[in-house]
Amino acid sequence: RSFLRSLKKGVSVRRAVLFLVVSIALAVLLFSVVRCSEPVTTQASPREPNFVYIIADDMRYDDLAYMPETRHLIGSQGLTFENAYVPLGVCCPSRASVLTGMYTHNHKVWSNKYGPEGGWEGFRTQGHEQDNMATRMHAAGYRTGLFGKYFNFYGGSAVPAGWDDWFATSAAYFYWSANDNGVQRYYGTAQRDYQT
Repeated sequence: RSFLRSLKKGVSVRRAVLFLVVSIALAVLLFSVVRCSEPVTTQASPREPNFVYIIADDMRYDDLAYMPETRHLIGSQGLTFENAYVPLGVCCPSRASVLTGMYTHNHKVWSNKYGPEGGWEGFRTQGHEQDNMATRMHAAGYRTGLFGKYFNFYGGSAVPAGWDDWFATSAAYFYWSANDNGVQRYYGTAQRDYQT
């Protein structure tokens, strides 16, 4: 008899536990149904940040000290850096470093000269037009654009991969040309043609 009584008590304990588990499950289910039936409000996702790189040739680190309006217009709407370092203080190697994120000894664009280790030819022959900041940003859903100088000796015949908007110029100040999204444009010697 005592065995039967303890078995009955065990059954009632099991029933109580089962009742508690079922109650919790029903409460969770009821809560989720009520929550799902509430009007869905879309939460505004934060906008992806914009990135604007301004690359200037032959500019000292302290030149912006003499341009307070430029500092204000650019710096007040973004991020400014107090310290910057250049891997190689020459135009094309620096541009290659900005576009690839690599040091010169890795991207191997060593000079501004025409050839496999310099200028546009060096950048292109190393395969960097296929994998750089533009191709990666474009693949991540960003719109990309380049306006102005690309590399010394840029051939201007094609728009490299990854660029949505392209206006790349040659390095001259007068008698220069630009690739305007695949259309070659030519400029002369009039004051309005001055490239800068």
